Amino acid sequence: MDNPQETEQLNISWLAGFFDAEGSVSFNYNPCLDIVNTCARTSFYIKDILKRIGIEAGINEREKPSKSSKKPRWDIFLRHEEQILPFLKYVKPYVKGKKFQLDLIEDWYNGNKIEDIAKKIRCANQILNKIILDEKKDVVKEKLGIKYLDFYSDIPVLNDEDGFINCNSFNNLNYIAGLIDGDGSINMNYRASKRSKLGKYTPQVLFINTDKQIITSYCSVLKTNNIGYNVQFRTGGNTTNRRRWDIIVSGVKRTKNLLELITNKLKTKKEQANLLMQYCISRLQEPKSINEYGFECKKALEGMKHGEYI
Repeated sequence: MDNPQETEQLNISWLAGFFDAEGSVSFNYNPCLDIVNTCARTSFYIKDILKRIGIEAGINEREKPSKSSKKPRWDIFLRHEEQILPFLKYVKPYVKGKKFQLDLIEDWYNGNKIEDIAKKIRCANQILNKIILDEKKDVVKEKLGIKYLDFYSDIPVLNDEDGFINCNSFNNLNYIAGLIDGDGSINMNYRASKRSKLGKYTPQVLFINTDKQIITSYCSVLKTNNIGYNVQFRTGGNTTNRRRWDIIVSGVKRTKNLLELITNKLKTKKEQANLLMQYCISRLQEPKSINEYGFECKKALEGMKHGEYI
């Protein structure tokens, strides 16, 4: 029988990963914690986990689709002391990417005077563990209202040479399951092939982020569990100020090994993970067979992303 206390701890680890992927920390006269997502089921999971640690979370009016997206949003927000203090007590110990910002909030509650805490949190959100593109540094400084990026001595500025990831001994599968549920993609990559009219379908789990601490934690878990992966360090796109890391677990064996570890720990992408894992198992049982089910699996995965489970 499962230990309820251990189960709660595992759920909190998942929530910490999801918060690092989709959460935000700000200060507007008082601390503000938000978790933004586009999945109603995720909101139910999060609210249930929070309720178990004594937090009654609210959902704001952005439950309706925004102008820039047709998908509805269920935004969970924590604004009051009785909501935020339990979050700091129970969830913060498992958070990696936003720990610095949460530490500032905790210091504020403890009565430590932090000059312009709102500005410091904004700087941390934009700069800490991020690599700002050289051509965008002036844009970031103007946005934050600072004269130089290393405005705070405890918020170091990273450069391109800091793009290499040094793994450590971190090994929390529930945490990276939360990351994948938030910012990950479980999919089938397609490439045209001259050898086959069907093309080549490759199962993969993709995780993209611009925070080096989060990426380091993610890669450390993969390495500790002997999951092979590739890292692509590149420009995030025309609309971003930062570089990003793409962590790709690709191929039948590697993808199967990862999915076997995390599928039961996922909350909202469990169906996709189960389907892709069964595909990988089938391919390994018939390694020489033509990849004729790749198209069907790809279409099914794409449908699941839009809430189709038939």
